[in-house]
This record gives sequence, C-alpha cells and structure tokens, in this order.
Amino acid sequence: HTIRRDGTNPYGTLLGPNLYGVMGRTAAMNQRSGWAKYSTKLESSGILWTERNMMAFLKNPKAFVGGVINMNFRGIESWQDRVDLIHYLQRAGHESWMVQDG
Repeated sequence: HTIRRDGTNPYGTLLGPNLYGVMGRTAAMNQRSGWAKYSTKLESSGILWTERNMMAFLKNPKAFVGGVINMNFRGIESWQDRVDLIHYLQRAGHESWMVQDG
C-alpha cells in the first residue's frame, strides 16, 4: 500500500491499493495502482469505510468480509493500535496534511 495523493510508490511495485482518502470511500472502488486484484467479496460488498467498519476489518478482515480476501493480513488485535491506525488514515489521507515528495 501507499498513502500518497498521486498514488505512486517510490519504493517499487505496489501490491495493494492506494490508501489516500480511504476513509469514507466504498471498499474496492479505488483505481488500482498495483498488479493484485481486489477480493471478489470486497468488490461486491458495498462496504463504506467508516470508523466502525474499519475497526472491525482491521481486527479480523476475513470475518468482517465473510470469506477469503486477497491479502496476507490476519488483523490487529490491539484496540488502541487499530484506533491509532484509523486516525492516521483519516489525517494522512487529505491533501492539507500530506507531504507529496516524502
């Protein structure tokens, strides 16, 4: 993943979607900037990335989506770590906060 407005990954190939602006977006509706495809379950879910949905997804992605997903991520057990990550996604996903060259 990257979290850059321009969607580029300065470190090489991008496997996951760009997470810039992910909060408030519908799951699997971002333009793909890597070679891996979205999970069929996510594409057809209609899930809106709210704080509540993101908390559940980050805890256990397979259980939240209801099946296999195309990412090697088992989840984050720590409630505080999930809260911190969501706050980061909210703040870093907006132009006023992002540094575009770093």
